[in-house]
Amino acid sequence: CWWYAPGFQQFRLNPSAGPWETLRRTKSYPALHAAAKVIMEEAGPDQYNRRVRETLANIKDPLKLDIEITRLTLPFAQSVVPKVRRVPFSKKPPHRSERDWLPLGQHDPVLRWGHLVLAGCSPDLNWVQLGSERRGVVAGVTPFLPRQLRSEGYSLMDVSIRELVRDSKGEAGETITQSAWSGIGNLLPVKAPCFPILPAAAQQGIYVVVTFELGQPSEALERQFKAELTWRLFPDSKQPNLSADRPKYPDLWAETIDPNLHERTISGVLTVPARHPPFAMCWIPANNNLERVLSRFANAVREENRRKLEQDCVTYWGQQQTVALPAAVQEMTGCKSVRFPPHQRYAGLKSELKRKPAMMRCTVGHDTVPKEFWLGLSAYELRARGVRFDRSPSGRSALAFLKRNGEPDDPDLIRPALSAFTGRVREIDKLYSRLF
Repeated sequence: CWWYAPGFQQFRLNPSAGPWETLRRTKSYPALHAAAKVIMEEAGPDQYNRRVRETLANIKDPLKLDIEITRLTLPFAQSVVPKVRRVPFSKKPPHRSERDWLPLGQHDPVLRWGHLVLAGCSPDLNWVQLGSERRGVVAGVTPFLPRQLRSEGYSLMDVSIRELVRDSKGEAGETITQSAWSGIGNLLPVKAPCFPILPAAAQQGIYVVVTFELGQPSEALERQFKAELTWRLFPDSKQPNLSADRPKYPDLWAETIDPNLHERTISGVLTVPARHPPFAMCWIPANNNLERVLSRFANAVREENRRKLEQDCVTYWGQQQTVALPAAVQEMTGCKSVRFPPHQRYAGLKSELKRKPAMMRCTVGHDTVPKEFWLGLSAYELRARGVRFDRSPSGRSALAFLKRNGEPDDPDLIRPALSAFTGRVREIDKLYSRLF
């Protein structure tokens, strides 16, 4: 337990120390490391290292030395790096896309593990043994675990403020007349929504419109939405306090907020399919302030509340087909008929991860890993040595060891921390079991 050793305790304050100690105890990362090591051995690293040593001994001019090292490094890197990065796809069936094969989509943190292997981050090395250079690499590729710092897959998301007015002629149904915040191309709401949004008796309404990827886990969407609103509403603050700082609402939203609105009401919140898969839209009445909008969205995108939406989206999108360039556009541009690729198919909810907090906090220094983490890790190491936290000699000795290092010696406090750490390791291995 190096984190209790005198002089080493400051190392655990690094926010990447806990995640690395977790990763190296999984079965998945050692499996990837072993596969990558075979690739690197086949590429002849011993011969490469010998040539580098000879170069260092024979060339004294720093400029020439850099050029020669680069000449030796590039062929080795070009042959090894792509293969190491492809290890997570070694078992992928030919008919599966890479995005669908990865449990958490195209931004799955498992894709970062190859960087760790190439930097020499062996699972046999603890955080201190990695050394400063490799610790810098680990910190640089963060996050490399699911739910480590932020959403495990940041997909496209658009947030805008829209005013809807009922069409008195009844032709378009409802029309967007005013908007705030620019959006992202195809994610923008159409001028006349395809689904009725306004309540039956309402002639007008202002909404916070969130376009999100339907398949993302709810906790990922919640954190992404919070991040989107944070940079928009607090443009002058790098680390705003959402409960204390005053947000800069756009006028269209600010004029609509009702300070007396009941906190728990979900009246008027609708989720409907967007124009293109795999996106959906959540329309939240703008009479809610920031805190309530975040709460309304969190409730709307919970997996258990998205089943009906999922059915509606699949029905609305139908079978995806390639689309020909419209004839009118051909006449205007003079270009030939072009077949556009279909929009990405919807691959279902990515619900492999349980709903748990992603950002782990601690009140000790600047540590972003909770103190309970180190207690759970200590208990995990002791349990691996056969120690049980009871009245046996080894159990009493372990409790005394924890107490000397400022940890609780109550088994009823130790066991939950042990269970949390063990569950985290098992969760990661279960998530990536089909990859390695």
